[in-house]
Amino acid sequence: MLAILGHCFHIVRVCRILGLVGGYGLGFFFSWVSILSFCLLIFSDCEADFKRLEARPLTDRGEGANGTANGVANGSASTSRGSASTSHGPAVSSKSAVSTGLDAKAITTHSRQNHDLKLAPGKTVSGTITSKPYQLQWQSYPTDLGHRLEWVLDLVTTFRGLNWNFRSSTFPKLEPVDKVNSRRSLQQIQRQALLNLVYSYLAIDVMKALHAEDEFFSGVISFYDPPSSAIYGADVTVSRLARLSITILSVYAALSFLFQLSPIFFSIILPSLIPYPSLLSLTRTPLLTPSVYEPFFGPLLPSVVSKGIAGFWGSFWHSLLRFGILHPSAYLIKRYRLDPASTTSRTIQVLTAFCLSGVIHGLGSYTSFPPVPDSNHPLSKTFFFFLMQGIGIIVQGYATRAIGSRSFPPMVRQTGNLLFTVIFLLLTAPILAEDTARCGAWLFEPLPVSLVRGVRGQGWWRWNGRWCGWWKDPDGRWWESGYGVY
Repeated sequence: MLAILGHCFHIVRVCRILGLVGGYGLGFFFSWVSILSFCLLIFSDCEADFKRLEARPLTDRGEGANGTANGVANGSASTSRGSASTSHGPAVSSKSAVSTGLDAKAITTHSRQNHDLKLAPGKTVSGTITSKPYQLQWQSYPTDLGHRLEWVLDLVTTFRGLNWNFRSSTFPKLEPVDKVNSRRSLQQIQRQALLNLVYSYLAIDVMKALHAEDEFFSGVISFYDPPSSAIYGADVTVSRLARLSITILSVYAALSFLFQLSPIFFSIILPSLIPYPSLLSLTRTPLLTPSVYEPFFGPLLPSVVSKGIAGFWGSFWHSLLRFGILHPSAYLIKRYRLDPASTTSRTIQVLTAFCLSGVIHGLGSYTSFPPVPDSNHPLSKTFFFFLMQGIGIIVQGYATRAIGSRSFPPMVRQTGNLLFTVIFLLLTAPILAEDTARCGAWLFEPLPVSLVRGVRGQGWWRWNGRWCGWWKDPDGRWWESGYGVY
């Protein structure tokens, strides 16, 4: 653990990169590695705490007679009649639902029960008939070395844990394939991902064109400075609202574009290159199961009007970092036997989560290349923004309980939640918007071809300049020279 922390600290302190959104991704990534390492190595027992839902051939009967001793959590084989039996428990139908969540009760249930789900033969996947369908089975820490390496690799690279027993309770429960398909089929997910990829690409193109019209997005002026051009008009309030809106939409479009790559690659491209059942030799992650492709963003308005600022961050915003920022507080609450439903526990959870999120994004700001040297403020702006979000959630919770908001009509409560969230974000979001722009994040060009800027005569092809080549140290130090990716 000390070696991991020391390496991450060294990278963040001395290394910089022009890529990865102007160096922002460097601090972001290595801070996440440090936090995840604590979660897995200090706050967890990987052999006992984690189980993964795996794809298995229908003829696979596990790793041994005793499923638990061999790494399978009460594992058993699915028969041709669609049922499963085990010496450790009763037969489980392939149509039985699988219950998952973050709470300890659900995880304990996973440890004690066997869940087998079967993909019905003949289901079409990406237009191809599956010749050998797979069953789904919970797998704990494997004994086979090759299987263990693949299991651990999935554990350390998964973010949302959709096929793990720490799958967030905000997602729908895992269900049999026939029920999942009635809600959201794999084909629907694939089509929606392709459409969202196109929409996100076009949205990013529009945002980049707007960035070019305002020097604020070049990181050279403050959020509160008026733009030199009249793109927003002369009103200062309008320009600030426009900058804030463009910043939020830019972040949303960029993340949405990245998020669509997962279902497109893992459910379309990879199974086409390596069809099942051959793909099972590469990974046992159930790539053709719809439940592992839950949406990254939730509904905005229902989340906000029902829960306020907590709904914005907990239900609407993406849950990519949720396991890493929630697990430490969950460990502390369990370690000191606190009531998870108490105000103290909730305060610990909220403040810990947003402080860790502030550290992750703050270190991203720290390792960036600001266009104006020393104009970024990782601690006083980026970290402070996330800390304020946690404080805002706590304050709203205390306020609603103090005034007895549950006695108010639903419309009044929903309006209050909406107004509080909008006003709170309008007051706090500018500090994050400014620090993000100061980092030079919006100077990064993610698109090779720009339709909007091409039509405007600003050039269709955007990836100009040198991509890779030999880097020679200006001071003549051979050990600092080498082949570089620009």
